[in-house]
Amino acid sequence: MTSRRALGWAVLILLLATGLRAWNLGQQSLWFDEGIAWHAATRPTLGAALVDDPTNPPLYFGLLFGWVRLLGDSEVAMRTLPLFEGMLLVALIGAAARRWFGRRAGTLALILAALNPLLWWASQEIRMYSQMGLLGLWLALGLVEIATKPKPPRWAWIAVIAAELGTLYTHNTGIVVLGAVNLVFAAAWIGSAARRRPDWRRAGLWAIAQIGIVLAWSPELVSRFINVSTDNAATLKPPTLTLDLIWQSWQGLWAASWEMVRANPAALQWIAVGLLPLAALALLAARRTAGRLVLGLLAAGYATLLAALAVIGVDLHSRYLVLFAPLALIAIAGGLSNLSKHYRLSTLVQTLAVIGVAAAWIVLPGQANPAYQHDQAREMAAYYAGELQPGDLVLAWTYAERYDLMYYWDRLGVAAERVELPEGADAEHVLSLINTHLAEGQSVRVERNIWYMQGADARGMLPCLLGNGTTGSLFQWTVNGMASEGIILHGTLAHPPRRAAVPYDFGMVTLRQTGLPESALPANTRICIPFEAQMNAAGTMPLRASLKILNRLGMEIASSDAPLMTAAQIDTARLAEGEAAQAYVLIELPQGTPPGDYPIQLRVYSAAQPSGLDVLDPVSRTPAGKNAALGDLHLVAGDWPPFAAGCAIEMSPGITLADCSRLPGGPLAPGQTLLLTLPWQIETLPQPITVSLAGSDWTLANTDTPATRGAVLDWRTFTLPASAAGALTLSAQAGDNPPVILGEFAIDTLAVLSTPPAVNHLAEIEFPGVGTLYGFDAPDRLTSGLAPIDIGLVWRPSQATENSLAVTVQLLDGQGKLLAQHDGAPAYGSRPTTGWQPGEYVIDIHPIVFREEAVGYVGQARLIVALYDPLTGQRVLTASGLDYSSLLEGILVERG
Repeated sequence: MTSRRALGWAVLILLLATGLRAWNLGQQSLWFDEGIAWHAATRPTLGAALVDDPTNPPLYFGLLFGWVRLLGDSEVAMRTLPLFEGMLLVALIGAAARRWFGRRAGTLALILAALNPLLWWASQEIRMYSQMGLLGLWLALGLVEIATKPKPPRWAWIAVIAAELGTLYTHNTGIVVLGAVNLVFAAAWIGSAARRRPDWRRAGLWAIAQIGIVLAWSPELVSRFINVSTDNAATLKPPTLTLDLIWQSWQGLWAASWEMVRANPAALQWIAVGLLPLAALALLAARRTAGRLVLGLLAAGYATLLAALAVIGVDLHSRYLVLFAPLALIAIAGGLSNLSKHYRLSTLVQTLAVIGVAAAWIVLPGQANPAYQHDQAREMAAYYAGELQPGDLVLAWTYAERYDLMYYWDRLGVAAERVELPEGADAEHVLSLINTHLAEGQSVRVERNIWYMQGADARGMLPCLLGNGTTGSLFQWTVNGMASEGIILHGTLAHPPRRAAVPYDFGMVTLRQTGLPESALPANTRICIPFEAQMNAAGTMPLRASLKILNRLGMEIASSDAPLMTAAQIDTARLAEGEAAQAYVLIELPQGTPPGDYPIQLRVYSAAQPSGLDVLDPVSRTPAGKNAALGDLHLVAGDWPPFAAGCAIEMSPGITLADCSRLPGGPLAPGQTLLLTLPWQIETLPQPITVSLAGSDWTLANTDTPATRGAVLDWRTFTLPASAAGALTLSAQAGDNPPVILGEFAIDTLAVLSTPPAVNHLAEIEFPGVGTLYGFDAPDRLTSGLAPIDIGLVWRPSQATENSLAVTVQLLDGQGKLLAQHDGAPAYGSRPTTGWQPGEYVIDIHPIVFREEAVGYVGQARLIVALYDPLTGQRVLTASGLDYSSLLEGILVERG
């Protein structure tokens, strides 16, 4: 290919690249990071622009400041700067590849760069990533000259110094470039010194240059860089160094955004797999010295990047890969060009590579899937403009201002006031900021902007405080990247009352404070209940607080949970002994909840221990159940709306079962406890309602009078006789009106085991009033791993119990510390003790699981079993007066 012809092809390719990068340049909304760039660029002075972003260096913002003065601050105008830098980068990629690997490699690299989705994305992002790629490649050009030429040209030294300093003042990942380039230079110098006389002059000049660069960067280092990890405290998520991360990085090279990698569409998978051979062919570039340096710089840069992200606690994102993408494309082009001695093979492989990269661009950036695009702040602002009135509020968490919303606020005519809540603010600060815009007796619609990338309210404090005491439906609106949740407030906000709590000890934490309501509340209001717990030791896992509201029958009628975290959004896994964490739990009772007193239970759990941490006895420090009883929630009648129309059953004029779909279905089992939730719609004076469950020769009935008119929930419970068989009829009768059949059911016939099954260990442990533990199967040697270990129990009932009992099987160490456990009704709930029959045998399997902190335990242990009432936690005593029975002593536990 002649020089003139090559130049012609280069011009055509650059025109193609320009057209692709200008395609739909203003289609996507500005998102958070771009909003920060816009705000910096529109400051009144250059000095203000340079210091506007507290987390990033100033060079790019200074350039954008001047660019906006020339072209304006429209989306398209501001995006022409990264587009221009992206075009320079494409041209430089072609020039570098040609310089290092020849003319054919230069043309191929131009094509790869023009069609690369990642570089296309960077060219449409009002951020500094194209600039970083440009500086990084210019630095590589200078480094190769310095490392390989006997007398490096002056421009190479200037390029290295300027590019290094430029990257440091452009983005925080510049530190990665500083580390990688010094590693590669050191390796190249040592390799050269091993073959010939060491060039100490070159090493000295390099050292002086690097010291000068660090000194020139020191103002940025001191003023901003050292605060990077602090600024990211709410979103700390260091990358997990796995092979999957490397695979994601390769996919990121061909994806137009990191959201594609996260979504993992099939198109990206196929393209990434199809282009994978290019990575191997790139190794052919190592035949040349420049190729070895390029690959070395690529590998060192990637490794240094992951190490730096791990240190500051920031996850990998494709934006950081833009810095190394040019080197990867050049290495691929250089490797393919080394196939030139096999001309036909070379042409075929290069053609396939171009087709693959073209497919990557057409399939991925070319599809208008909003899930792969920017957060749609423009659409969210349009929603606010159409829905909100003057005086309404929009609340948004942020570590900086929400400039993405601000950009569109006046442009789209949003009448509401925007209130930014600083990341890490405590409840009092947040309430004071909101209350300055509220007044008693004034009704205001408040919208909570939820940006999915922002972890500033991971513990749910704001929705809890806003929802406390409110009624009615929420307003909800969702677009890509964010959502909004609105509510009507009638006056100022107050923090729920705080008071000292019973210091329940959950092992890792102790409950210190609760926000339980002190007075009666209407049943139809939402209730915010905050908690505070203190760490008893350094945290090992993120904990959550779960609240359960029970009715008078012990049925759970409402529940909600929230993570235990500090105001800085630090979870319990990262807290030290003595530190405190809070959880804000918002409870919404089911429609129709009648007035009364409702017990509240607290459970603390984690993903590793979903059944909950044990509440420890304050004296013996032994497990005393999973739930802590906090007291009662006092409710008065609420103004509930009517139940939604459903399959209604009229009991009498003015009394209707509003929704028959809530009635149980399917066959029932002997001894089963039937829990009924009956939604009555009562328009007359309440009158007694008798609900009956009848078999062929028995009837169970109870009578209750609904507490109020309107929509009222009515809870009833029946325990079927152990001898129940055949058909059942459920009916209800309002006052003196005729009874109405609500449903008919069948009883499953149980296969009763009347002969004792074979067991490894006979036990014959009597639990008076219940039965006898006949025997059990358990290994004499255990492994303290994560896999469940089945413990088989065989019960011989003496009678059916009044309440359904649960079984707990526990493995304890020599000091009585809990190692592994399983709780549950016998036979996974299929054989409740209320259905046990004398003379039968019940096989009951319990898969005990080692607690997270006990995995790896080595030593001896003992196995115990107990029966208890799950509603009260009260254990059943054995004939010898103990509340448990010891099954095996001296079990050997080995490391898993």
